[in-house]
Amino acid sequence: MKSTFLTLKWRDLGKAIVVAFLSAFVAAIYKAIGGDSGGFHFPSGAEWLTALKVGAGAALAYLVKNLFTDDVAAAKRTLDEARKA
Repeated sequence: MKSTFLTLKWRDLGKAIVVAFLSAFVAAIYKAIGGDSGGFHFPSGAEWLTALKVGAGAALAYLVKNLFTDDVAAAKRTLDEARKA
């Protein structure tokens, strides 16, 4: 079942965790390959903290987006448009 307006499902939380992990991973890799300083280095504690903050922000943004998206109404509109064509 898809989410309706102003509701979240457990599936949304699972997907937000995946988004958080991938965002944090990409941020850490960016730092490791020398995105700002040039040259490879293992990320420090502060850089890991920054990567975790990026992941948390991405997860929060994903959940807020899903909270205000009405998947059911959008699907109905798409089906109605397809039937008219």
